[in-house]
Amino acid sequence: MKILTGIPALFGVASGILLYINWDKNLIFYLLIPVFFATLCLLIGKSIFLINPLFSMLLIEFWILLPICVVAITTALIFWITIFLPDFLDLSENSSDMIIGAFIGAITTFLSTAFMKNISDGEGFFFPTYHLKKAFNKVKLTGDNVEIEATYAFRTRNGIVGWDIISRWKRSKIIYKYLKSNK
Repeated sequence: MKILTGIPALFGVASGILLYINWDKNLIFYLLIPVFFATLCLLIGKSIFLINPLFSMLLIEFWILLPICVVAITTALIFWITIFLPDFLDLSENSSDMIIGAFIGAITTFLSTAFMKNISDGEGFFFPTYHLKKAFNKVKLTGDNVEIEATYAFRTRNGIVGWDIISRWKRSKIIYKYLKSNK
């Protein structure tokens, strides 16, 4: 299921192309709505994790909207630079391709190391797993190793493997049962 981690980047690139093709000053505003919504869901999800880990996990999953918007804006920016930079800098036909190529390469390298690597790897600040693991750290575990495995281990004896959305749900369910039984 590692291939599914590329879906946010795919949606982001498609959204970026649409953003460029249908450029309107209001479209950037429409991209800010999901960013605001994702941030709000993340903050609420993290704050209620100890009360209800299952609902919290669902809220944290909306954080995936942020990398989609980052990729969309980046894609639209690269298209804009490619098309409008030669006219803006008044470059000759011969030098424009080389200068644009170097400029796009520099921007792509910067953005890919700053943002995109974690998005394509399916981990890091831009992915819900990062924030769910941080929320798991809030739980004070005592006793059985099942809960400890659910919060830290890549593979558990319950058969949970990895940190995809289904695994995150199963892990949150284990922590939910643990918190419910220890009230």
